[in-house]
Amino acid sequence: MIDYFKGVYGINLLFRVHGSALYKGSLVGVLSVLVYLGIVLRWNEQTRSESIEDLKHPYGVGVLVSSVTFLIIFRANYGYQRYWEACVSIVFIIIRICVDGARFLLLHLYVVQCAFFIIHLI
Repeated sequence: MIDYFKGVYGINLLFRVHGSALYKGSLVGVLSVLVYLGIVLRWNEQTRSESIEDLKHPYGVGVLVSSVTFLIIFRANYGYQRYWEACVSIVFIIIRICVDGARFLLLHLYVVQCAFFIIHLI
């Protein structure tokens, strides 16, 4: 069992480094912001004479949004597959325990019946 230290409304869990997604996600978030700012600044330097802003065009944003959406969907699907595989494995374990228990009971009944017939034959 995981032992958590109690704090006021769980605020101490926000600053926990081990096992927290905040630090892993913040690294990727900062990196993506830096890439975006680099693209915007470089794009604006090249097209200062033109007033066309292609990054604000709905098709460009649509491509970015759809690609991120597909990444999130595939990641969630992979997580669901892992969850379902764990459920199936637990069911197989329970079935195996039940089958072994039934075999044990049948063996026990067989031994009792054999002993009963041997006692009555003597």
